[in-house]
Formats: sequence, C-alpha cells, structure tokens
Amino acid sequence: MIAFYSKWLNKRLGVWEALQQLQLDYAERINLVRMDVDDPKNAEIVKHFNVCAIPTFAFLNEDNKLI
Repeated sequence: MIAFYSKWLNKRLGVWEALQQLQLDYAERINLVRMDVDDPKNAEIVKHFNVCAIPTFAFLNEDNKLI
C-alpha cells in the first residue's frame, strides 16, 4: 500500500498513526510505503497514480499492480 500524504496535513488528521498500527497488526500481509506529495523526488510517482487529493491510498497486489 502506498500512502500519499503531506506533512502539514497528516499532523492535523493523525492518519499516519492509524496506518502504522495497521502495519503492525498485519505486518505479514501489508507493506506500507509513505510518499510525501510535496517532495519533488516523488513527483513522477504522484503523477503516475493521479494523486489529486491527500491523503490518497494506492493498493497494489503481489505483482505491484494497482487493485
């Protein structure tokens, strides 16, 4: 799972803490990756997944295909 976020928003919503707990609870089944939409290094991936709102979540299967 890719969690697209912004530092300024997640501090207000507390989303990341909930996602971290999910990863702990389902560690064998979930690989969680955080992607900061404001970081220029992530621009290509943000564009690829058409992220236009945050938070946005992309769920990928074992073959890294969007589901």
